[in-house]
Amino acid sequence: KQDMDGIAQLTFVALYGEPPASLGLEALPLPDSMLEFVGNVFAPYLRADAVVSAWPGAGPLPGPDSGLHLVYVYGHAWIASDGPCVAWRNGSESQLATGSELVRLLVAPERAKNTVLILDCCHAAAFDASVATSEPPRLCIYACGAEEAAIALHREEATRLALALGRELRGARESVDLIQV
Repeated sequence: KQDMDGIAQLTFVALYGEPPASLGLEALPLPDSMLEFVGNVFAPYLRADAVVSAWPGAGPLPGPDSGLHLVYVYGHAWIASDGPCVAWRNGSESQLATGSELVRLLVAPERAKNTVLILDCCHAAAFDASVATSEPPRLCIYACGAEEAAIALHREEATRLALALGRELRGARESVDLIQV
């Protein structure tokens, strides 16, 4: 029996490569800030021996031998003729890939049932076909619809999804100071 109590590994995947300049994409909060924010959001759910790391951008993503593997993908994605595309860094080199190629690198078929994949990027739901073509993860969370933009908030150095997950997981409820009728 596998130990499923808590998250055994949290891997942060920064889609912070160089997308085509013709897209005119805005700068995002730095990946290091987002990694820290995401780590804090999920810290109460990490096992004592959990590993928190950033994917270096090379090769398939290794996962834990047992327990849940939370893969948090953050950054730019855009739609091309063959579906969603992304860019990340492998050292100083920018790598371009399709959504299917990215999912194959991040969700190993033998560990898919223990993987939670969070896609915090524009056009996140457009990855649905890519997720469905491989062995699907236990759970996949999309920041937005296939034709929508995810929202990055520079002042907070986080995204709307990361902030919402943090509030929800803390059990915080929003309050209203003024209502106009």
